[in-house]
Amino acid sequence: QALGEFRSVGCKDGEAGALNNLAGLLEGMGRLDEAQKTYQQALKVHAQIGDRDRVANAQNNIGTVLEAQGDLAGALKKYEASFAIWRTLKSSGGAAIAEENIAEVLYMMGRPTAAGQRWAEVLAIGRETGVEPLVGEALRGKGDILAAEGHLASAKDSYEKALAIGRKTVSPMTILSLLNKLTILAMFQGNLLEAHRLIQEAGQSQKQASGLEGHTGADIQLVEA
Repeated sequence: QALGEFRSVGCKDGEAGALNNLAGLLEGMGRLDEAQKTYQQALKVHAQIGDRDRVANAQNNIGTVLEAQGDLAGALKKYEASFAIWRTLKSSGGAAIAEENIAEVLYMMGRPTAAGQRWAEVLAIGRETGVEPLVGEALRGKGDILAAEGHLASAKDSYEKALAIGRKTVSPMTILSLLNKLTILAMFQGNLLEAHRLIQEAGQSQKQASGLEGHTGADIQLVEA
C-alpha cells in the first residue's frame, strides 16, 4: 500500500525506501527470487535520483541474496560494485561492510590468499576508525584462514585477540562462536584440558546469551570452525 501511494504522488525516495523494506521482508521469508527482483527495482530508483550511497547498499543487498542462492561469483561482483562506490564516496563504514562480504565469499570460493588480503583491509579500516567490533570480525576472519592453512598457533592468537574484543564489547554470540573455534583448535593440538576448560566457558557464555539456567559445559554442541 505504501509503495503504491509513493508511486501515485511521484515520490521516488519514498518508493525506493518502500521497495527496500519489501525486499528485506521477502528475503527474511526465504522468497529469494522475489527479493532479488525487488532489490533490483530499488536499485533502479536509487540510480534515477542519484543516491549513490543507496545504490551501493542495494548492490550489497543483492549480493547477500545471490550468496544465499549459492551464486558466489554473482555475489562477489555485486559486493565489489558496492565496495567501489563506497570507496569513491569515502564511506569507510560502507567499504568495510562490502570488504567483509568480499572476504567471506572469496574464502568460500577457495581463495584464502585473496580473502586474507581483504580481511587485512577490513582490519586496517577498523583500527583507523576505532570500530572495535570491526577489528574483532577481521581477526576472526584472519583466524579462519590461518586455521584452514594449518597455522594453528597463529590462528589461536588471532581468535584470542578477537575474543578479547568480543568480551570488551559484550557480544555473547561472538564470544560463544570464538570459544567453539578455540576449542576445536585445542582438540586438534591435543590439548584436552584446555579444550575442556573452553567447553565449560562456552557453556557459561551460552547461558548468559540465552538467559537460561541449568546448562553445563556438556550441553554445548561444537560447530565447525
